[in-house]
Amino acid sequence: MRPDFDSLVEGQRRDLELGAALAALPQPELPDDVDARLRAAVEKERRRNRRRPGWPELLAVLLLVAVVGGAMAWRYAPPRASTMDQVRSAIELRRDSLIPTPPEAAIARGRMTPAERAALEKQVARSIVAGCTPRFAREQIVEGRAPQDAVQVSANALASGMAWPAPVARQPVGDPAFVRRNWDGSIVVRIDQPLLGDVEDTGDLYAFRRVEGRWLIDEIVYRGA
Repeated sequence: MRPDFDSLVEGQRRDLELGAALAALPQPELPDDVDARLRAAVEKERRRNRRRPGWPELLAVLLLVAVVGGAMAWRYAPPRASTMDQVRSAIELRRDSLIPTPPEAAIARGRMTPAERAALEKQVARSIVAGCTPRFAREQIVEGRAPQDAVQVSANALASGMAWPAPVARQPVGDPAFVRRNWDGSIVVRIDQPLLGDVEDTGDLYAFRRVEGRWLIDEIVYRGA
């Protein structure tokens, strides 16, 4: 079948006339800030479509804040006065065992017999056990040989003619300052004035743990350590 070229030509002519007519129409006048308006409309729609937090989420946030605030308050709330009294007594007990006082007979003669030394070592060990947790007491007595070392210091002081009780035992401990609670329930206190005397005791921070209703020394952190 032979194509109708006349119809094709006529259709193209009409398309050209329509295009020329459209081009002759005046262009619409848009405001200068049309881009800014479009962006504002899109952002407004985005904000509207965002999921707002509901009451469950808000309550969860408030509960978290309350829990964290309560934990921090517990961590730094000062202990009761009775607790601090036990803390002070334990520190004084340890202080007195640093240079234990020899028997009067040994002071009179200026030296201790082996039996007197052994008895004094047992006395120091009992003081350590009374003022420290079992773990810390065992560490000092067995591993650190604290009773033997303390009695040797006393023997040296006895030979030098030092007055008894030793200066370190006569020095007041003062009021231990509460620092914090650890998360395991132990408490940390600070001694602002280190113990002085013929023995160097620069313990600054003392950690106390409650054992069978009593607060006992569980660790000593030394200055410069």
